[in-house]
Amino acid sequence: MDWRWTSVRRCGAVRLEPAPVVNCPICGENWAWPLAHRHDAEAEALRRQVGDAEDYSWRLCRRCANAYPSRPPRSDVLDGIWRSSRNIEKFGVAVDAGAVWADRVRASRLWASRSYSMLAPSRVGSPGRFLDIACGLGDTVKLFQDHGWKAFGIDVDASTKSFHERLGIETSIGRIEDIGIDGKFDIIHIAHAIYFVSDLMTFLQNIRAHLAPGGIFAVWISDFLAATDPAYPSYVHTFYPTKSSMRYALALADFIPSPPRSRSGSILITARPGRTRLPRVWPGLIRTAYQTKPLRYHLFGRPYLFMRQIAKQVVNFVGRRVGRPLVF
Repeated sequence: MDWRWTSVRRCGAVRLEPAPVVNCPICGENWAWPLAHRHDAEAEALRRQVGDAEDYSWRLCRRCANAYPSRPPRSDVLDGIWRSSRNIEKFGVAVDAGAVWADRVRASRLWASRSYSMLAPSRVGSPGRFLDIACGLGDTVKLFQDHGWKAFGIDVDASTKSFHERLGIETSIGRIEDIGIDGKFDIIHIAHAIYFVSDLMTFLQNIRAHLAPGGIFAVWISDFLAATDPAYPSYVHTFYPTKSSMRYALALADFIPSPPRSRSGSILITARPGRTRLPRVWPGLIRTAYQTKPLRYHLFGRPYLFMRQIAKQVVNFVGRRVGRPLVF
C-alpha cells in the first residue's frame, strides 16, 4: 500500500498526516476522488462479528473512472450477506414466498428472452457453445439450449440447483474463481454480476482464454448513472462501473468492446479478444453525475418511475378486461 500526506483537523488545528493510498484494481492508478457509498448496517454487523474493524470507504479512479473500495470485501462477510438475502422470511410474515419466487421466475424469463434476442444473431452458422456465469434460475441457459446451443451455467447459489434440474440444464454450483471454466465457448455471458467478481482483471484474462475463435464476451451492467437509479456502491461490490469505464476495463484486458446498448435501465456491452486503443472516459463528468444522483432522482427519476407504475397498472387492468395479458 502506498502513502500520501493528507490534511486532518485535530483539536481545531489542521495538520498533515500520512494516509494510505489504495491503487485502482482496474488500471493501477493511485489518484482518486472519495465517493459516497451505501452504509449497510447488516454488513457492518457481520464485519464486527469477524473482527474486521478497518476503515471502509469508496473511491473513484481519476484515470479509468471505475469506482472501487478501500478494501476488498471479505468472503466470510459476503457469505453471511448472501445467506441473509435468500431469507425471504426476514421481510415479515405477510410476505408471500410463492409470489416472490414467481416474480423472480418471470424476471428471469424476461431477461433470458432479451439476452437471446440480442446475442444469438451474432453467431454465424449453426448454434455453438454458450456459458452463462451467475446464471441464476437458469432460464437463459434453457433458452439457448432449446435453440440448439450446447449451453452451460455456473451460479454460486446452491438454492437455484433445483430450478436447473427442473429445466433439464447442465450447471455447476460454486464461485467462478473456484470452479473455473472448462473448454471454449462461442458466447460467454454474465448479467449484473461482474461487479461481484473478486479480481476483475484476472477474471477477464480467464474469459479471454476460454473464448473460441470469433467468440464474444457479453456483459450486462446496471446503468448506475441513470436518474432512475438512486443506488450507490455497497460492501458486496468489488468495483462499480459505468458504460464507458467498463469498456475501458475490457480494452485494458485486451478485448475490443462494442458500443454499449441500453435496455430497461441496463447496459449490454459485447467484446471480442483483440487489442485496440483505450476508449475515452470522462472521470470528472462521471464524478459530477454521482454527486448529483440524489437531486436527479428526486427531480426526474422518482416522477418517471411513479408514472411508469401507473401506466403498468392501467395496462394490466385493460389486459384483464379484454381477457388476455398485454405487454408493457
